Amino acid sequence: MISLDQIKLLEQKVTSAVTKIESLIQDNIALQTKCSSLEQENNVLRNELQIFKHDQEKIELGIINALDRLNAVENSVLLTADILQQDTKITTPQNTDNNIIENEEFSEENQLSVKSDSTDNQNNTFISEPLYSEQHQQNQFDIF
Repeated sequence: MISLDQIKLLEQKVTSAVTKIESLIQDNIALQTKCSSLEQENNVLRNELQIFKHDQEKIELGIINALDRLNAVENSVLLTADILQQDTKITTPQNTDNNIIENEEFSEENQLSVKSDSTDNQNNTFISEPLYSEQHQQNQFDIF
């Protein structure tokens, strides 16, 4: 038969199991709450990432457009400088070396006052840029 000691031992085991189950239920609730919180935070971070990616694309396009405009300005300046150098060689008297040297120095000093009539591709507005000597142009555009 079943003794009183066996019933007390069974009652202790049942009480212990009930206590353990209640503890596990509380742990489960805490973990579900934490999981829900982490999922919300994950969704917020995903939204911020999407916004960042969208903004990054805009920034990249802006940089590419700025570089394209700088290339257009540089090409215009170089073209205008080549034309001015050709004009200077044609109009310079070639009978003395001093006249050539003086004319080249004069041309380099006055290149700042010459304006370029190149158009801006995006706005169709005129840009006026000063011209620089070949050495200054290399230093000016070497930004990387």
